[in-house]
Amino acid sequence: MQAVVIVDGLNFYHALKDLGPNLSRPDVTRLSSHLLGRRFDEVEHFYFTSAPQHLGRAALDHYFLLKASLESSGVKVVEGRFQRSITKCKMCGNQTDVYKEKQTDVAMALKIVESAKLANIQELLLFSADADLEPALVLARELNPQLTLSIAQTGSFLKRAAYSLVSRADRKIKLSSGLMQGFQFPY
Repeated sequence: MQAVVIVDGLNFYHALKDLGPNLSRPDVTRLSSHLLGRRFDEVEHFYFTSAPQHLGRAALDHYFLLKASLESSGVKVVEGRFQRSITKCKMCGNQTDVYKEKQTDVAMALKIVESAKLANIQELLLFSADADLEPALVLARELNPQLTLSIAQTGSFLKRAAYSLVSRADRKIKLSSGLMQGFQFPY
């Protein structure tokens, strides 16, 4: 039996940041193994993210350290990109640069659907609370009605997604600060 773990890196990062300090180095392989138990012979891990080049050197250094740690633990890191756009305030006319992550939601949705089509995949564990992924979960359920869909996220993020994405899951896993402290890379 096999399982697939899909992590929405930016969504997960913000959820962990809101959960508490020193939780921004999640060891996804060890964490998902703990959450899935020993029921699976093989687990594939995918971490979807983008390099935050617009946030400066410290943020980029953290990003590359986490990426290297994830890859060395067997996680496949799938990178999108940030796209710059300019917004103008309707009140004062000031312009501001805004950066939005691109390509990750679609890539995650495709991986969800691709995984559901594989007969040997028994469970899909998703670390996200992004409602944009709901159509992919609906299609995954149609393609593979036996597939167990699990959503892992912090309580505040699960609450925000409760009526959409999370409603499609067979299992909701609430991540706590105490749990996450035990599954951090040591750097």
